[in-house]
Amino acid sequence: MSLPEATTSGTYSPIRIKRILILISLIVLSESLSSTILLPFVYFMVRDFGADGDERLIGSRAGFITSSFYLAQMLTTTIWGLLSDRYGRRYILLIGLFGNTVSLLLFGTSQNLFYAILFRSFCGVLNGNIAVARTSVGELAVAAKLDQASAFSLFGFASALGFVVGPLIGGSLSNPAPRLGLEGPYQVFVAYPYLLPCVVGAMVSCGTMIASIFFLDETNEAVRTRKTTIPEHDEERAPLLPRAELENENNGSNHGASPDSKLRIQGAALWCVVGGSIMSFHSIIFDELFPLFAAAGSEGNVGLGYTAGQIASSLSTMGIFIFIAQLLLYPILNRYLTTLGLWRISTSCFILVYPLFPLIPQLASAGYYIQKAVLLVCMASRFTLVVVAYTSINILMNNSASGESRGLVNGVSQSCVSFARSVGPALGGVIWSWSLSNEAGFPFNHFFLFLLLSSFAMLQLMFSFRIPVRFATKRQV
Repeated sequence: MSLPEATTSGTYSPIRIKRILILISLIVLSESLSSTILLPFVYFMVRDFGADGDERLIGSRAGFITSSFYLAQMLTTTIWGLLSDRYGRRYILLIGLFGNTVSLLLFGTSQNLFYAILFRSFCGVLNGNIAVARTSVGELAVAAKLDQASAFSLFGFASALGFVVGPLIGGSLSNPAPRLGLEGPYQVFVAYPYLLPCVVGAMVSCGTMIASIFFLDETNEAVRTRKTTIPEHDEERAPLLPRAELENENNGSNHGASPDSKLRIQGAALWCVVGGSIMSFHSIIFDELFPLFAAAGSEGNVGLGYTAGQIASSLSTMGIFIFIAQLLLYPILNRYLTTLGLWRISTSCFILVYPLFPLIPQLASAGYYIQKAVLLVCMASRFTLVVVAYTSINILMNNSASGESRGLVNGVSQSCVSFARSVGPALGGVIWSWSLSNEAGFPFNHFFLFLLLSSFAMLQLMFSFRIPVRFATKRQV
């Protein structure tokens, strides 16, 4: 894909811009891999922990594992955002990559539910990379006069690539001893059947960390300015003004900004945070729900009866649709519709798409290929909407946040997103288990959770009308 074109601005030469964008994309890819690589096998991992094939226990426990990462991330992401405002984006991104590497390896060795939750939590504590990376892209887009739709499309492209490759790695490389005849040194993959995909994910994070150490530049202008000011130990040339005042004079974006203003989120940014959080809430519930729905037995038209490989294949097939939506469809749509308009339209479509999924098992009598085709259409529609919605809200958030608080805004946003994602999988797993065991009819059977997702999308649509139109943008033709 082509990188966004830029005009040379200050020290941001075209080569330097491309290098920063490529490295940030790899960082986002690493984060996306660590989040999705477990989706195809977490059902089977929990079953191996001793759930005895009980669909209710498996669903709720799998939700706890997925939620633990986001709960831990919720508690620390705002802190990482503030630290990145103070010390720079680069150092925080490196810490996140290190956390990804170590925690993935540890998670792959988990042999009971406690350690699986512990190691996923450890990954969340050390990782605030999505918020910091989003801030870096926004800063670079402003400083180098990049087209925001193209810059954030690159961000979304990397995230989408991770979503495609992650489940593919997790599904194809899990339990490799019986499936691939690969036992590893000292039969390590026999003892730890889910370690191999985690090793691959850790290698991506480690390689990105090494490359970033040598080639990733700082995008926080305040930190860059501070590093190029006169050293404090040179008494004859020491600044007469206090450091806070000197930084305000050196950084025009901070001019006139009080310390308290840097710790406040303005109204427009707040509504973007709320909308993005609701979006993440129903999105992560679906991401957790789909493997459970797909793996559930087809008796009673509840699930699809898929294997881990089939689940991975279904998710990975979405890659081509995600790429088309991110690289081709969104830039075209943004030429004719504003980011706010696209946010509202995509939100409205979620309301209609979610209730279609529980109808798909009923198509089994029509034949496997017809059922599969309908599933692919529904999945492609849903993931296209995710691309349009996330790209739009990222641009809206970047436009509504002031320069001196952009790291804080993205940090708070990611904390709220992490809270939604921590509660979502556990809540979704519990509700799914309840809907399968309550023996109630429609709408409290297996339809219930999908209808609940539509309700959350309705709430998201309501809040979208609180975002001022002045922050909406169109792509320049």
